[in-house]
Amino acid sequence: MAESSLSRISRAESGETKSGDVLLEIKGVLENAGVRFTTSGVEIAEDQIELIEGEGCYPRLLDEVYRELVRTGEKEFLVLFANDEVSPSEVNQRYHFMRQQGIVSKKLIEEGNVYIMGKLEEYRYVPQKYFSNIVTVIYADRVAQANGRETRITIQKNPLLAERERLLFNYLWDIGKQPTFSTAKERYHGSE
Repeated sequence: MAESSLSRISRAESGETKSGDVLLEIKGVLENAGVRFTTSGVEIAEDQIELIEGEGCYPRLLDEVYRELVRTGEKEFLVLFANDEVSPSEVNQRYHFMRQQGIVSKKLIEEGNVYIMGKLEEYRYVPQKYFSNIVTVIYADRVAQANGRETRITIQKNPLLAERERLLFNYLWDIGKQPTFSTAKERYHGSE
């Protein structure tokens, strides 16, 4: 718990501030750390669910991906059903930044899509009949799923689920064909 939170607890105990506000803040911090409050006490959550909502939720997800990969020291994340051509500039800026920091992605894209902003070896095709541009991102011990309208992303922190999704992604990667050229005029850092 941060020193500022401890200071607010002290002020609440002495009557300098409303203790209810401080207690709600403490409860929020504990819930974000995976503690669940139940009618019989507290329990540690096996997995955690986080929502990112509203316009611009995917760039905010990429910010979260970056923070978590830096925290864990990992250098790669996986994107299932990507499409660089329809990515807004805020998304491409974050991909550029992450690449500059040494973090790369592997992407499964629709067969025939040649608008590729990264290195060709970082992409594999999925047959058109199995492709849907509803993105899933696998990183660290988390799986993030967009809702298809880019207004909500659900992130589930669950090491077992993340590993299963990583295995599925890698299977599709292994059987997918690598693109042979790109028509993208703009490329991610280091992909030229």
